[in-house]
Amino acid sequence: MYLQPVIDLRSGEVNSMEALARLGMPDGSVVPPGEFLPLLGNTELDRLFRLGLAQVLDWVAAQPAEFTQLGVSINLAPSTLLHPDCSAWVAEALHQRGLSPRRLHIELLETQELHSEAQRHSIEQLTQLGVRLSMDDLGSGYSSLERLSRLPFDVIKIDQGLLATIRTHPMRVISLVGSLIQMAHDLQREAVVEGLEDTDAVEAVSLLGATLGQGFGLCRPMPMEQASAWLRSFRAAPPAPRVATGLGALAYHWRYVRALHAPPSHTDLATCPLTAFLRHAAPQDDDVARWHAQLHQGEDVDLASKRISEWLVRSITSG
Repeated sequence: MYLQPVIDLRSGEVNSMEALARLGMPDGSVVPPGEFLPLLGNTELDRLFRLGLAQVLDWVAAQPAEFTQLGVSINLAPSTLLHPDCSAWVAEALHQRGLSPRRLHIELLETQELHSEAQRHSIEQLTQLGVRLSMDDLGSGYSSLERLSRLPFDVIKIDQGLLATIRTHPMRVISLVGSLIQMAHDLQREAVVEGLEDTDAVEAVSLLGATLGQGFGLCRPMPMEQASAWLRSFRAAPPAPRVATGLGALAYHWRYVRALHAPPSHTDLATCPLTAFLRHAAPQDDDVARWHAQLHQGEDVDLASKRISEWLVRSITSG
């Protein structure tokens, strides 16, 4: 099992670690899950879950005292929920290591459907045990609003595939991801945005209101021994309180426009983070400065907003 941190985008602290299965080959190469998971049957997926759970909880139990609140998540195939002993496996593994169930997050894989009564019963048993439940990869596979509405998820993970085109279709991605983040807030669920490949994407989703993030731009998955060393040496780096990138500016603008008529009132022109960004990014462009001023003055808001969005999209896609 490899581990990848989930980072709190507000404080820069480590929120939790996600366990990701890797297959080690005799020649020393490592096979990613997308290549071997589709080859496994239900019995093999059950065994993989139990082996992975044991490794992950052993790692958690071995961490020093300052990490006693650190949670860890592990993927679970919906077919494993059909096994009558599924929740008992989890309960026994936690009990053997003296760990609180709240430190374990179960992420339901999107590779299979999730409709049977037996599966719902296993989910109820896991939640009664105190384990946290995550809906993995919202926006792909079998995920749906119907699944979200009927199962007791604590965490929603927004699929990394949604961010793959953020530089070629930034407005589309910003609007979709921003709407999903807002939906998670409305449902009082934590939202983790996956697939954050660079600091620009991290800034954008932070300004959209995301509280948790995961991806190569924050930290790559690591073998367990390496993860232990990384965790001991990690120092939180809170994000700078300003808009510094084109993607961040577009995200801030998208969210700002949707809050124009909602309390608290928006910032004035002089203190708006977008003012400082535009002064640096477009010092000679009088049009974009005028549109931005119109937006704050409440003049031709829809047209001014559209022009600013178009200008930002052009600057992102041409860069």
